[in-house]
Amino acid sequence: MHSAIKALIQGAACGVGLGLTLLIGMNLQPHAAQAQPEIAPPTPPNVPAVPVQEVLRTKLLQIVDDQEKPRLLLGMDKGNPFILFFDTNARPRLVLAQGNEGSGLLVSDANGVMRAMLGETEDHSFGLAFLDTAGALRLALGQGNDGAGMLLNDDAGKTLAVFGQWKNK
Repeated sequence: MHSAIKALIQGAACGVGLGLTLLIGMNLQPHAAQAQPEIAPPTPPNVPAVPVQEVLRTKLLQIVDDQEKPRLLLGMDKGNPFILFFDTNARPRLVLAQGNEGSGLLVSDANGVMRAMLGETEDHSFGLAFLDTAGALRLALGQGNDGAGMLLNDDAGKTLAVFGQWKNK
């Protein structure tokens, strides 16, 4: 397999793996706050006073909406940083994750179907993919140590075209 296509698959898999681990393994319950420093006056009108800290240290930061549904998670999972965005229905829509085997950015639609992936592997190969509403691969672009290429599939998953220039292949 060309390293460009391999990059796409591995980078996306890294992001998917981290994203799924986060969705399944994260405890989304609020955590008790630690002692707070002095309160700063609000700057804009109607904004309550909030504690001011020079440094915030945590392994997980959860941002919730007015209904207390998680909308953003920023944290660490098994030593790997991630950012996870949720829509108003608590579905993950955007995952940005970095791991030892690569990094990934995943974008899902309102139905929870992954529609776009950007991935990088530990060998510095990169890939970009677009998927249809069923989650099937339609277009992939990749660049690896041995060249670059593009893959185009029809709606049945049949490969229509592969373009590329690879060394040693």
